[in-house]
Amino acid sequence: MRLSCTLLVVCCLLTIVSGRAGSLYGREFMIDTLERHTQWNPAVAFDGTNFLVVWEDRRPSGEGTYCSRVNPTTGVLDPVGIPVSVKGGLQCYPEVAFDGTNYLVVWEQWDANLTTSDIHCARVSPLGQVLDSIPIVVSDAPGCQIHSAVAFDGENYLVCWTDCRNEPAGDIYGARVTPAGTVLDTAGIVISAAPNHQLTTGLAFDGTNYLPAWSDFRGGSLSDIYGTRVTPAGEVLDTAGIGIGMSPDGDKRSEVASCGTNFIVVWDIERGPSGIGDVYAARIDRTGATLDSTGIPVAVGYDYPRFTAVAYDGTDYFVAWRRYVIGGTPSPCLFGARVSPAGEVDSTITLVVHNYAVQRPRVACGGGVMFVVYVGWTYIIDGKYYGRDRIWGKFGPFPGAGEEPAQPPAHDRQPKSTIVRAVLNLTPASNTGRSMSSRLFDMSGRKVMELVPGPNDVRQLAPGVYFVQETSGTRKVILTRE
Repeated sequence: MRLSCTLLVVCCLLTIVSGRAGSLYGREFMIDTLERHTQWNPAVAFDGTNFLVVWEDRRPSGEGTYCSRVNPTTGVLDPVGIPVSVKGGLQCYPEVAFDGTNYLVVWEQWDANLTTSDIHCARVSPLGQVLDSIPIVVSDAPGCQIHSAVAFDGENYLVCWTDCRNEPAGDIYGARVTPAGTVLDTAGIVISAAPNHQLTTGLAFDGTNYLPAWSDFRGGSLSDIYGTRVTPAGEVLDTAGIGIGMSPDGDKRSEVASCGTNFIVVWDIERGPSGIGDVYAARIDRTGATLDSTGIPVAVGYDYPRFTAVAYDGTDYFVAWRRYVIGGTPSPCLFGARVSPAGEVDSTITLVVHNYAVQRPRVACGGGVMFVVYVGWTYIIDGKYYGRDRIWGKFGPFPGAGEEPAQPPAHDRQPKSTIVRAVLNLTPASNTGRSMSSRLFDMSGRKVMELVPGPNDVRQLAPGVYFVQETSGTRKVILTRE
Protein backbone atom coordinates (compact mmCIF):
# COMPACT_ATOMS: atom_id res chain seq x y z
CA MET A 1 0.00 0.00 0.00
CA ARG A 2 1.23 3.52 -0.76
CA LEU A 3 2.52 5.73 2.06
CA SER A 4 -0.47 8.11 1.77
CA CYS A 5 -2.90 5.26 2.42
CA THR A 6 -0.85 4.05 5.40
CA LEU A 7 -0.90 7.50 6.96
CA LEU A 8 -4.67 7.73 6.47
CA VAL A 9 -5.21 4.38 8.18
CA VAL A 10 -3.13 5.49 11.19
CA CYS A 11 -5.01 8.79 11.37
CA CYS A 12 -8.39 7.06 11.25
CA LEU A 13 -7.41 4.52 13.90
CA LEU A 14 -6.24 7.23 16.28
CA THR A 15 -9.42 9.23 15.75
CA ILE A 16 -11.76 6.34 16.42
CA VAL A 17 -9.96 4.55 19.23
CA SER A 18 -9.58 7.79 21.21
CA GLY A 19 -13.36 7.83 21.88
CA ARG A 20 -16.22 5.45 22.43
CA ALA A 21 -16.31 4.65 18.72
CA GLY A 22 -13.87 1.81 19.30
CA SER A 23 -17.03 -0.29 19.46
CA LEU A 24 -18.17 1.07 16.07
CA TYR A 25 -14.92 0.79 14.13
CA GLY A 26 -15.07 -2.05 11.65
CA ARG A 27 -18.52 -3.14 12.86
CA GLU A 28 -21.77 -2.98 10.94
CA PHE A 29 -24.60 -1.21 12.73
CA MET A 30 -28.19 -0.40 11.86
CA ILE A 31 -29.01 3.31 11.54
CA ASP A 32 -32.68 3.16 12.62
CA THR A 33 -33.40 0.33 15.05
CA LEU A 34 -36.84 1.03 16.48
CA GLU A 35 -39.31 0.29 13.67
CA ARG A 36 -40.01 -2.73 11.45
CA HIS A 37 -40.45 -1.60 7.85
CA THR A 38 -38.58 -1.34 4.57
CA GLN A 39 -35.89 1.30 4.04
CA TRP A 40 -34.09 1.99 0.78
CA ASN A 41 -31.69 4.26 -1.15
CA PRO A 42 -29.43 5.88 1.46
CA ALA A 43 -27.22 8.93 0.94
CA VAL A 44 -24.79 10.57 3.36
CA ALA A 45 -22.95 13.87 3.97
CA PHE A 46 -20.65 15.28 6.70
CA ASP A 47 -21.00 18.59 8.54
CA GLY A 48 -17.64 18.73 10.31
CA THR A 49 -18.87 16.88 13.41
CA ASN A 50 -21.58 14.39 12.42
CA PHE A 51 -22.68 12.50 9.33
CA LEU A 52 -26.28 12.87 8.17
CA VAL A 53 -27.73 9.70 6.62
CA VAL A 54 -30.93 10.11 4.58
CA TRP A 55 -33.12 7.38 3.12
CA GLU A 56 -36.58 6.57 1.78
CA ASP A 57 -38.71 4.93 4.45
CA ARG A 58 -41.89 2.84 4.18
CA ARG A 59 -43.01 2.95 7.83
CA PRO A 60 -46.83 2.76 8.18
CA SER A 61 -46.83 5.59 10.73
CA GLY A 62 -45.51 8.02 8.12
CA GLU A 63 -44.03 6.92 4.79
CA GLY A 64 -41.53 9.37 3.34
CA THR A 65 -37.98 10.74 3.55
CA TYR A 66 -36.12 10.27 6.83
CA CYS A 67 -32.67 11.07 8.22
CA SER A 68 -30.47 10.38 11.20
CA ARG A 69 -27.28 11.91 12.51
CA VAL A 70 -24.36 9.58 13.20
CA ASN A 71 -21.32 10.59 15.23
CA PRO A 72 -18.07 8.63 14.77
CA THR A 73 -17.50 8.66 18.53
CA THR A 74 -20.94 8.35 20.12
CA GLY A 75 -22.79 6.48 17.35
CA VAL A 76 -26.35 6.93 16.06
CA LEU A 77 -27.89 10.08 17.55
CA ASP A 78 -31.43 9.61 16.18
CA PRO A 79 -32.22 5.87 16.37
CA VAL A 80 -35.91 6.33 15.51
CA GLY A 81 -35.15 8.55 12.50
CA ILE A 82 -36.12 12.17 11.82
CA PRO A 83 -38.99 12.67 9.34
CA VAL A 84 -37.84 15.18 6.73
CA SER A 85 -41.05 14.85 4.72
CA VAL A 86 -43.98 12.48 5.18
CA LYS A 87 -46.52 14.41 3.11
CA GLY A 88 -47.88 13.60 -0.33
CA GLY A 89 -47.29 10.44 -2.34
CA LEU A 90 -44.29 8.17 -2.77
CA GLN A 91 -40.88 9.74 -2.14
CA CYS A 92 -37.74 8.19 -3.67
CA TYR A 93 -33.98 8.54 -4.13
CA PRO A 94 -33.06 11.17 -1.53
CA GLU A 95 -29.72 12.98 -1.81
CA VAL A 96 -27.97 15.33 0.63
CA ALA A 97 -25.23 17.99 0.72
CA PHE A 98 -23.93 20.39 3.40
CA ASP A 99 -23.36 24.14 2.91
CA GLY A 100 -21.32 24.89 6.03
CA THR A 101 -24.42 25.83 8.02
CA ASN A 102 -27.24 23.43 7.11
CA TYR A 103 -27.92 20.36 4.99
CA LEU A 104 -30.10 20.30 1.90
CA VAL A 105 -32.03 17.04 1.44
CA VAL A 106 -33.43 16.50 -2.08
CA TRP A 107 -35.82 13.80 -3.31
CA GLU A 108 -38.29 12.88 -6.06
CA GLN A 109 -41.90 13.37 -5.01
CA TRP A 110 -44.65 11.36 -6.75
CA ASP A 111 -48.33 12.21 -6.89
CA ALA A 112 -50.96 10.01 -5.29
CA ASN A 113 -51.60 8.11 -8.56
CA LEU A 114 -47.88 7.58 -9.32
CA THR A 115 -48.28 9.23 -12.72
CA THR A 116 -45.99 12.28 -12.34
CA SER A 117 -43.14 13.25 -10.05
CA ASP A 118 -41.40 16.49 -9.06
CA ILE A 119 -38.14 17.38 -7.34
CA HIS A 120 -38.55 18.63 -3.77
CA CYS A 121 -36.06 19.59 -1.07
CA ALA A 122 -35.87 20.69 2.56
CA ARG A 123 -33.13 22.07 4.79
CA VAL A 124 -32.02 20.24 7.94
CA SER A 125 -29.85 21.81 10.63
CA PRO A 126 -26.84 20.02 12.20
CA LEU A 127 -29.01 19.60 15.31
CA GLY A 128 -31.49 17.54 13.28
CA GLN A 129 -34.15 20.24 13.01
CA VAL A 130 -36.14 20.25 9.76
CA LEU A 131 -36.23 23.91 8.72
CA ASP A 132 -38.84 23.60 5.95
CA SER A 133 -42.04 22.00 7.22
CA ILE A 134 -43.47 22.61 3.74
CA PRO A 135 -40.97 21.16 1.26
CA ILE A 136 -39.40 23.47 -1.32
CA VAL A 137 -40.38 22.71 -4.93
CA VAL A 138 -37.24 22.66 -7.08
CA SER A 139 -39.06 21.56 -10.25
CA ASP A 140 -42.71 20.77 -10.96
CA ALA A 141 -42.45 20.72 -14.75
CA PRO A 142 -44.85 18.48 -16.73
CA GLY A 143 -44.12 14.77 -16.73
CA CYS A 144 -41.65 13.11 -14.38
CA GLN A 145 -38.53 14.50 -12.77
CA ILE A 146 -36.48 11.71 -11.16
CA HIS A 147 -33.05 10.66 -9.83
CA SER A 148 -31.70 13.91 -8.41
CA ALA A 149 -28.18 14.87 -7.28
CA VAL A 150 -26.99 17.86 -5.23
CA ALA A 151 -23.70 19.65 -4.48
CA PHE A 152 -22.67 23.01 -2.95
CA ASP A 153 -20.26 25.55 -4.48
CA GLY A 154 -19.64 27.82 -1.49
CA GLU A 155 -22.50 30.17 -2.39
CA ASN A 156 -25.41 28.10 -3.73
CA TYR A 157 -26.43 24.51 -4.30
CA LEU A 158 -26.87 22.95 -7.71
CA VAL A 159 -29.58 20.29 -7.95
CA CYS A 160 -29.59 18.09 -11.09
CA TRP A 161 -32.10 15.48 -12.21
CA THR A 162 -33.46 13.44 -15.12
CA ASP A 163 -36.36 15.41 -16.64
CA CYS A 164 -39.11 13.91 -18.84
CA ARG A 165 -40.99 17.10 -19.72
CA ASN A 166 -40.08 16.40 -23.37
CA GLU A 167 -41.31 12.80 -23.34
CA PRO A 168 -40.56 10.21 -24.45
CA ALA A 169 -36.94 11.37 -24.12
CA GLY A 170 -35.38 12.01 -20.72
CA ASP A 171 -33.01 14.99 -20.48
CA ILE A 172 -30.70 16.33 -17.78
CA TYR A 173 -31.87 19.51 -16.08
CA GLY A 174 -30.64 21.50 -13.11
CA ALA A 175 -31.50 24.41 -10.83
CA ARG A 176 -29.59 26.47 -8.29
CA VAL A 177 -30.94 26.73 -4.74
CA THR A 178 -29.68 29.26 -2.18
CA PRO A 179 -28.81 28.28 1.41
CA ALA A 180 -31.99 30.14 2.40
CA GLY A 181 -34.03 27.73 0.26
CA THR A 182 -34.80 30.02 -2.69
CA VAL A 183 -34.88 28.33 -6.11
CA LEU A 184 -33.02 30.59 -8.56
CA ASP A 185 -33.88 28.71 -11.77
CA THR A 186 -37.57 27.91 -11.52
CA ALA A 187 -37.83 26.87 -15.18
CA GLY A 188 -34.72 24.70 -14.88
CA ILE A 189 -31.36 24.80 -16.66
CA VAL A 190 -31.03 22.51 -19.68
CA ILE A 191 -27.80 20.61 -19.04
CA SER A 192 -28.20 17.99 -21.77
CA ALA A 193 -31.01 17.47 -24.29
CA ALA A 194 -29.12 15.09 -26.60
CA PRO A 195 -31.12 12.56 -28.67
CA ASN A 196 -32.73 9.63 -26.85
CA HIS A 197 -32.47 9.24 -23.08
CA GLN A 198 -30.09 10.72 -20.53
CA LEU A 199 -30.58 9.10 -17.14
CA THR A 200 -29.34 9.16 -13.53
CA THR A 201 -26.94 11.90 -12.56
CA GLY A 202 -23.83 12.09 -10.37
CA LEU A 203 -22.57 15.54 -9.35
CA ALA A 204 -19.57 17.26 -7.68
CA PHE A 205 -17.94 20.70 -7.44
CA ASP A 206 -14.17 21.18 -7.87
CA GLY A 207 -13.81 24.71 -6.47
CA THR A 208 -14.41 26.30 -9.89
CA ASN A 209 -17.23 24.45 -11.68
CA TYR A 210 -19.67 21.60 -11.21
CA LEU A 211 -19.51 18.35 -13.16
CA PRO A 212 -22.77 16.42 -13.56
CA ALA A 213 -22.31 13.01 -15.25
CA TRP A 214 -24.98 10.63 -16.52
CA SER A 215 -25.83 7.53 -18.57
CA ASP A 216 -26.44 8.68 -22.15
CA PHE A 217 -28.25 6.73 -24.90
CA ARG A 218 -27.56 9.12 -27.78
CA GLY A 219 -25.52 6.38 -29.45
CA GLY A 220 -28.23 3.71 -29.44
CA SER A 221 -29.59 0.99 -27.15
CA LEU A 222 -26.46 0.82 -24.96
CA SER A 223 -25.48 3.80 -22.86
CA ASP A 224 -22.22 5.71 -22.53
CA ILE A 225 -21.14 8.00 -19.71
CA TYR A 226 -21.26 11.71 -20.53
CA GLY A 227 -20.79 14.85 -18.48
CA THR A 228 -20.45 18.60 -18.75
CA ARG A 229 -19.09 21.47 -16.68
CA VAL A 230 -21.59 23.92 -15.21
CA THR A 231 -20.49 27.22 -13.69
CA PRO A 232 -21.80 28.52 -10.34
CA ALA A 233 -23.80 31.03 -12.41
CA GLY A 234 -25.63 28.14 -14.09
CA GLU A 235 -23.87 28.32 -17.49
CA VAL A 236 -23.33 25.01 -19.29
CA LEU A 237 -19.78 25.08 -20.67
CA ASP A 238 -19.73 21.87 -22.72
CA THR A 239 -23.04 21.99 -24.57
CA ALA A 240 -22.34 18.86 -26.64
CA GLY A 241 -21.26 16.96 -23.53
CA ILE A 242 -17.95 15.35 -22.61
CA GLY A 243 -17.59 11.68 -23.58
CA ILE A 244 -16.22 9.97 -20.45
CA GLY A 245 -17.03 6.24 -20.61
CA MET A 246 -17.41 5.06 -24.21
CA SER A 247 -17.17 1.26 -23.99
CA PRO A 248 -19.00 -1.01 -26.50
CA ASP A 249 -20.96 -2.42 -23.55
CA GLY A 250 -23.67 -0.82 -21.45
CA ASP A 251 -22.36 1.69 -18.90
CA LYS A 252 -24.57 2.12 -15.87
CA ARG A 253 -25.12 4.77 -13.19
CA SER A 254 -22.21 7.14 -12.59
CA GLU A 255 -21.04 8.94 -9.45
CA VAL A 256 -18.68 11.92 -9.23
CA ALA A 257 -16.19 13.33 -6.71
CA SER A 258 -13.45 15.95 -6.79
CA CYS A 259 -10.08 16.35 -5.11
CA GLY A 260 -10.21 20.12 -5.66
CA THR A 261 -8.09 19.93 -8.82
CA ASN A 262 -9.73 17.30 -11.02
CA PHE A 263 -12.97 15.36 -10.99
CA ILE A 264 -13.26 11.58 -10.97
CA VAL A 265 -16.26 9.80 -12.48
CA VAL A 266 -16.88 6.14 -11.56
CA TRP A 267 -19.33 3.72 -13.15
CA ASP A 268 -19.99 0.02 -13.70
CA ILE A 269 -20.07 -1.82 -17.03
CA GLU A 270 -22.25 -4.82 -17.86
CA ARG A 271 -20.56 -7.08 -20.40
CA GLY A 272 -23.33 -9.16 -21.94
CA PRO A 273 -25.95 -11.43 -20.33
CA SER A 274 -23.47 -13.46 -18.23
CA GLY A 275 -23.45 -10.91 -15.41
CA ILE A 276 -19.70 -10.38 -15.64
CA GLY A 277 -18.77 -6.73 -15.49
CA ASP A 278 -16.22 -4.13 -14.47
CA VAL A 279 -15.91 -0.99 -12.39
CA TYR A 280 -14.19 1.87 -14.21
CA ALA A 281 -13.18 5.45 -13.46
CA ALA A 282 -11.94 8.45 -15.42
CA ARG A 283 -10.53 11.81 -14.37
CA ILE A 284 -11.71 15.11 -15.87
CA ASP A 285 -9.58 18.23 -15.48
CA ARG A 286 -10.81 21.80 -15.05
CA THR A 287 -10.69 22.46 -18.80
CA GLY A 288 -13.13 19.59 -19.43
CA ALA A 289 -10.45 17.27 -20.85
CA THR A 290 -10.76 13.57 -20.14
CA LEU A 291 -7.41 12.46 -18.69
CA ASP A 292 -8.16 8.74 -19.06
CA SER A 293 -9.61 8.22 -22.53
CA THR A 294 -9.89 4.46 -22.14
CA GLY A 295 -10.86 4.63 -18.49
CA ILE A 296 -9.14 3.38 -15.34
CA PRO A 297 -9.99 -0.27 -14.56
CA VAL A 298 -10.78 -0.27 -10.84
CA ALA A 299 -12.15 -3.82 -10.74
CA VAL A 300 -12.32 -6.12 -13.79
CA GLY A 301 -14.19 -9.37 -14.40
CA TYR A 302 -16.49 -9.25 -11.37
CA ASP A 303 -19.84 -10.98 -10.98
CA TYR A 304 -22.66 -8.45 -11.21
CA PRO A 305 -20.83 -5.29 -10.07
CA ARG A 306 -23.39 -2.57 -9.40
CA PHE A 307 -24.05 0.66 -7.55
CA THR A 308 -20.64 2.32 -7.66
CA ALA A 309 -20.02 5.12 -5.16
CA VAL A 310 -17.06 7.45 -4.61
CA ALA A 311 -15.77 10.03 -2.12
CA TYR A 312 -12.51 11.95 -1.61
CA ASP A 313 -10.87 11.62 1.80
CA GLY A 314 -8.28 14.40 1.50
CA THR A 315 -5.59 12.09 0.12
CA ASP A 316 -7.23 9.55 -2.19
CA TYR A 317 -10.55 8.78 -3.77
CA PHE A 318 -12.36 5.79 -2.31
CA VAL A 319 -14.55 3.78 -4.70
CA ALA A 320 -17.12 1.27 -3.42
CA TRP A 321 -19.36 -1.17 -5.26
CA ARG A 322 -21.63 -4.16 -4.75
CA ARG A 323 -20.88 -7.53 -6.29
CA TYR A 324 -22.10 -11.12 -6.10
CA VAL A 325 -19.58 -13.92 -5.72
CA ILE A 326 -20.85 -16.72 -7.94
CA GLY A 327 -20.21 -20.23 -6.64
CA GLY A 328 -19.28 -19.27 -3.10
CA THR A 329 -20.88 -18.03 0.09
CA PRO A 330 -21.46 -15.56 1.60
CA SER A 331 -22.33 -14.25 -1.87
CA PRO A 332 -23.47 -10.61 -1.63
CA CYS A 333 -20.55 -8.34 -0.76
CA LEU A 334 -19.44 -4.74 -0.80
CA PHE A 335 -15.92 -4.08 -2.00
CA GLY A 336 -13.80 -0.98 -2.37
CA ALA A 337 -10.50 0.35 -3.67
CA ARG A 338 -8.50 3.55 -3.34
CA VAL A 339 -7.66 5.56 -6.44
CA SER A 340 -5.05 8.30 -6.15
CA PRO A 341 -5.55 11.73 -7.77
CA ALA A 342 -2.93 10.54 -10.29
CA GLY A 343 -5.17 7.61 -11.26
CA GLU A 344 -3.27 4.83 -9.47
CA VAL A 345 -5.51 2.02 -8.19
CA ASP A 346 -4.68 0.33 -4.91
CA SER A 347 -5.66 -3.26 -4.07
CA THR A 348 -9.31 -4.22 -3.62
CA ILE A 349 -10.49 -4.45 -0.01
CA THR A 350 -13.54 -6.03 1.57
CA LEU A 351 -16.05 -3.61 3.07
CA VAL A 352 -18.99 -5.86 4.02
CA VAL A 353 -19.57 -9.61 3.77
CA HIS A 354 -23.20 -10.58 4.16
CA ASN A 355 -25.24 -13.78 3.84
CA TYR A 356 -28.18 -11.88 2.35
CA ALA A 357 -28.73 -9.08 -0.13
CA VAL A 358 -26.68 -5.90 0.20
CA GLN A 359 -27.34 -2.98 -2.13
CA ARG A 360 -26.61 0.64 -2.95
CA PRO A 361 -23.50 1.65 -1.00
CA ARG A 362 -22.74 5.34 -0.51
CA VAL A 363 -19.53 6.75 0.93
CA ALA A 364 -18.60 9.96 2.76
CA CYS A 365 -15.36 11.02 4.44
CA GLY A 366 -14.72 13.56 7.17
CA GLY A 367 -13.21 14.05 10.60
CA GLY A 368 -10.47 11.55 9.81
CA VAL A 369 -12.91 8.69 9.21
CA MET A 370 -14.57 7.00 6.27
CA PHE A 371 -18.24 6.05 6.49
CA VAL A 372 -20.05 3.65 4.16
CA VAL A 373 -23.84 3.28 4.32
CA TYR A 374 -25.85 0.70 2.44
CA VAL A 375 -29.06 -1.34 2.24
CA GLY A 376 -28.88 -4.74 3.93
CA TRP A 377 -31.57 -7.39 4.26
CA THR A 378 -32.09 -7.80 8.03
CA TYR A 379 -33.62 -10.68 9.98
CA ILE A 380 -33.22 -10.60 13.76
CA ILE A 381 -31.24 -8.13 15.87
CA ASP A 382 -31.11 -8.54 19.66
CA GLY A 383 -34.13 -10.82 19.50
CA LYS A 384 -36.22 -8.40 17.40
CA TYR A 385 -37.49 -9.63 14.05
CA TYR A 386 -37.30 -7.22 11.11
CA GLY A 387 -37.42 -9.29 7.92
CA ARG A 388 -36.91 -6.17 5.81
CA ASP A 389 -34.33 -4.15 3.93
CA ARG A 390 -32.74 -1.74 6.43
CA ILE A 391 -30.12 1.02 6.30
CA TRP A 392 -26.75 0.02 7.76
CA GLY A 393 -23.46 1.80 8.27
CA LYS A 394 -19.82 0.95 8.90
CA PHE A 395 -16.86 3.18 9.77
CA GLY A 396 -13.47 2.57 8.15
CA PRO A 397 -10.68 2.12 7.24
CA PHE A 398 -11.67 -1.41 6.41
CA PRO A 399 -10.16 -4.93 6.63
CA GLY A 400 -7.95 -6.23 3.86
CA ALA A 401 -9.07 -8.16 0.80
CA GLY A 402 -10.56 -11.56 1.42
CA GLU A 403 -11.06 -11.14 5.16
CA GLU A 404 -14.25 -12.77 6.38
CA PRO A 405 -16.06 -12.44 9.70
CA ALA A 406 -15.47 -15.05 12.36
CA GLN A 407 -19.25 -15.48 12.61
CA PRO A 408 -22.26 -14.45 10.57
CA PRO A 409 -22.70 -10.66 10.52
CA ALA A 410 -24.69 -8.79 13.16
CA HIS A 411 -27.59 -8.60 10.66
CA ASP A 412 -28.32 -12.25 11.28
CA ARG A 413 -27.11 -13.14 14.77
CA GLN A 414 -29.53 -14.75 17.20
CA PRO A 415 -28.50 -15.90 20.70
CA LYS A 416 -30.41 -19.20 20.74
CA SER A 417 -28.53 -22.45 20.24
CA THR A 418 -29.69 -26.03 19.70
CA ILE A 419 -27.75 -29.24 20.31
CA VAL A 420 -27.91 -31.54 17.25
CA ARG A 421 -26.42 -34.99 16.77
CA ALA A 422 -27.32 -36.90 13.59
CA VAL A 423 -30.52 -35.23 12.41
CA LEU A 424 -31.47 -31.57 12.22
CA ASN A 425 -35.26 -31.21 12.20
CA LEU A 426 -37.01 -28.24 10.65
CA THR A 427 -40.74 -27.81 11.10
CA PRO A 428 -42.62 -27.15 7.83
CA ALA A 429 -43.72 -23.75 9.16
CA SER A 430 -40.10 -22.64 9.49
CA ASN A 431 -39.66 -22.76 5.74
CA THR A 432 -42.78 -20.89 4.62
CA GLY A 433 -43.54 -17.29 3.87
CA ARG A 434 -40.50 -16.66 1.64
CA SER A 435 -39.27 -18.23 -1.57
CA MET A 436 -35.74 -18.63 -0.16
CA SER A 437 -35.02 -22.10 1.21
CA SER A 438 -33.43 -22.70 4.60
CA ARG A 439 -29.67 -23.07 4.61
CA LEU A 440 -26.92 -24.12 7.01
CA PHE A 441 -23.74 -22.03 7.39
CA ASP A 442 -20.51 -22.80 9.22
CA MET A 443 -18.68 -20.41 11.56
CA SER A 444 -16.91 -18.65 8.68
CA GLY A 445 -20.26 -17.79 7.09
CA ARG A 446 -19.92 -20.34 4.25
CA LYS A 447 -22.98 -22.30 3.20
CA VAL A 448 -22.48 -26.02 3.81
CA MET A 449 -25.88 -27.41 2.77
CA GLU A 450 -29.47 -26.65 1.81
CA LEU A 451 -32.08 -27.66 4.37
CA VAL A 452 -35.58 -29.00 3.81
CA PRO A 453 -38.64 -29.11 6.09
CA GLY A 454 -38.47 -32.19 8.30
CA PRO A 455 -35.35 -34.28 9.07
CA ASN A 456 -31.96 -33.32 7.58
CA ASP A 457 -29.05 -35.77 7.81
CA VAL A 458 -26.02 -33.86 9.15
CA ARG A 459 -23.81 -36.82 10.09
CA GLN A 460 -21.32 -35.95 7.33
CA LEU A 461 -20.55 -32.57 8.88
CA ALA A 462 -17.74 -32.02 11.35
CA PRO A 463 -18.75 -31.26 14.95
CA GLY A 464 -18.88 -27.57 15.77
CA VAL A 465 -21.00 -24.43 15.71
CA TYR A 466 -23.26 -23.77 12.70
CA PHE A 467 -26.05 -21.32 11.85
CA VAL A 468 -29.46 -22.16 10.38
CA GLN A 469 -30.95 -19.46 8.13
CA GLU A 470 -34.74 -19.63 8.26
CA THR A 471 -37.67 -17.35 7.50
CA SER A 472 -37.91 -16.47 11.20
CA GLY A 473 -34.24 -15.50 11.36
CA THR A 474 -30.86 -17.12 11.91
CA ARG A 475 -30.24 -19.42 14.91
CA LYS A 476 -27.17 -21.19 16.20
CA VAL A 477 -26.91 -24.99 16.33
CA ILE A 478 -24.13 -27.08 17.84
CA LEU A 479 -23.39 -30.35 16.06
CA THR A 480 -21.95 -33.17 18.20
CA ARG A 481 -21.00 -36.77 17.48
CA GLU A 482 -23.33 -39.60 18.46
